[in-house]
Amino acid sequence: SAIGANAVERAEIHGPGGVSFAARLGAGGHGLCLRRRDLDNALRDQAIRSGAEPLEEMRFLSLRQTRREGASRVVFRDERSGADREMACRLLVGADGANSRVRQAVGVKREPQRRTGIAIRSYADAPACLSDRLVLSFEDWLRPGYGWVFPMSDCTANIGIGMTVRDRQKRRGDLREMLADYIRALAGRGIHMGEPREHRVYLLPHGGRLPSLGRGPAALIGDAASMINPLSGEGIAYGLAARWVFQAAANDHRVREHAIGLMFGNGRLTARGSARVLRAGCRSGRASHMGSSPAEPPRRGSSPRLRLRPRSRAA
Repeated sequence: SAIGANAVERAEIHGPGGVSFAARLGAGGHGLCLRRRDLDNALRDQAIRSGAEPLEEMRFLSLRQTRREGASRVVFRDERSGADREMACRLLVGADGANSRVRQAVGVKREPQRRTGIAIRSYADAPACLSDRLVLSFEDWLRPGYGWVFPMSDCTANIGIGMTVRDRQKRRGDLREMLADYIRALAGRGIHMGEPREHRVYLLPHGGRLPSLGRGPAALIGDAASMINPLSGEGIAYGLAARWVFQAAANDHRVREHAIGLMFGNGRLTARGSARVLRAGCRSGRASHMGSSPAEPPRRGSSPRLRLRPRSRAA
């Protein structure tokens, strides 16, 4: 591809108890694996080509609302000179990640630990056999978290593990050591990875409960708005999809709040349902650790109930 993405057509899944299977993505489909910085640079370059003005090495400080409509002021800090810069703003979109300064500025609290995941990502040399398949590992010792290997086009792979913040605290383990344990587990399955490098840790505030996403002249989107799947920790697709819907309404303040509610009302339902499935899965995992047979049928009433009711107002 133009941005160096690697086409992946197969998936290999490792489950509890040593169970594993491989499958080809259905209907001739495929996924694309690439480094995050390459994706970010491609999106940035496209925005500039479309007329956006880049502000390099500028840090958001505050949003000051004025009485005159369309005349809010945004204050930035120039990291090179240390000087503050102020500019007019009709609409501020906070797409600045899980530790969003915009979210803090508009008064939206951070997600509590029970709705926050944590993951460590690194890159490592990968065997040629992984060139067209990704690996997902839901092994006993990782549950309720999981591990992954996403092959790149340059014979390397994105490799990492993720779990809830609370689970990480209970384990009292170092994430790098746990990642090393995962790499050894992969070697036991015949997948021999190189030495991991470029480690990075991410907080993942997920959509178990989405915050209010429209605040006056500002709106939150992507990780800043907790648009992270509580099951997988994935959030890029949700952020990109939200951008398309939000853009359609951003130029008309009369429909902006309606669009936010339309866009994230369904997201709230999906996230709440996923959160129930996650909790049920964690309970099931703990039960199997205590000796329940995998073939044992679930107890009456133990499956999660997903009652999804439409919301009549913006989230």
